[in-house]
Amino acid sequence: MLMLVSQGLRRVRQRAIRVGLLPALAACATDEGGSQLRGEAILRVQVTAQASGAPVARATIRLFADYELNCAQPGPRTAELLTDDEGALRIQAEGAAIPGGTCFSLAVVPPAETDLRTAERVPFVLKFRPAPPFDSVQVNVTLAAEP
Repeated sequence: MLMLVSQGLRRVRQRAIRVGLLPALAACATDEGGSQLRGEAILRVQVTAQASGAPVARATIRLFADYELNCAQPGPRTAELLTDDEGALRIQAEGAAIPGGTCFSLAVVPPAETDLRTAERVPFVLKFRPAPPFDSVQVNVTLAAEP
């Protein structure tokens, strides 16, 4: 029963990111017939505390779509999600299958009850593919303590 609940929560998270990312990817590639080329990709994020190496549960992951600016400048925020008890977040997202991939960045905000600092934006590229194997990106973020 617990496994089913966990899987259900994972699906809710995945849907949340899809809803958040799809509007951000409005400038999409099209095939010759004018239909949108779509694909999927997997993003994994792991957040740990620098001093202890312990996972940071309930850290806020803010995703930004940087595609408009060719990865040179931060783009608009597209979604905000929380890490699980192990400081991890896994998202299987859908987006435009643009050659070379789509630029994103993420920032991590620690839970208010910690003495950790917010992390700077971390850029990454996801390549949305129409069929497996889907591109998979692992982003590891270490949060330093407040001075």
